Amino acid sequence: MRVMYYVCCMCVCVCVCQRILLDQWPGPPENLAGTIYTALSEEKCRIAVLPPSIVDDLAAEFEKIPENTYKLYFVGFMGEKVDSLILTSTFRFAHIAMLNYVSAELLLTSVCAVSEPVYRGCGELLQPGILSKVVDEDGVEITSDKLGNLLIRSPCMFKCYLNDPKATEAAFTADGYFKTGDLGKVMEGDHHVNPQDSTNE
Repeated sequence: MRVMYYVCCMCVCVCVCQRILLDQWPGPPENLAGTIYTALSEEKCRIAVLPPSIVDDLAAEFEKIPENTYKLYFVGFMGEKVDSLILTSTFRFAHIAMLNYVSAELLLTSVCAVSEPVYRGCGELLQPGILSKVVDEDGVEITSDKLGNLLIRSPCMFKCYLNDPKATEAAFTADGYFKTGDLGKVMEGDHHVNPQDSTNE
């Protein structure tokens, strides 16, 4: 057996299978959730990374067959906000949801696994060198459980935007934190990241 990575319209499925499945669609299929379900079930995939917006429709596909016992081991998310409603739909077809905070500028910052439909943030920061804080519109740090602008500093974050020094300068605070563009709360000091929304267009 081999591990197969299957990419289809913003869906990444890690499958244990006997063959390599190639994407043959020239564009998004008419029933994206149905197409993803077919690929998952035929290849007996156990892990998938999905955009949250597809989760409810995908859960409905899993439930079309009443006697269906096939479920994913865990589902990861990318690109969009996750909340308790999305988690509720996820657990209709998966045992565990993997939440993370990741971006091109920061790479993977935090991760946690949950098995109940309660959103509590994206988990602990992955290493001691990663720091986070929340500030108000004036750049003053918020220490209470209050929504503000999420800043992160990491030893593995990017150094600059290519050939764009102005954008690079605007992306960082004077003390080296990256302005994520997300609104969030910091839980338990600097140890948990809890993004809530985005200020990016």
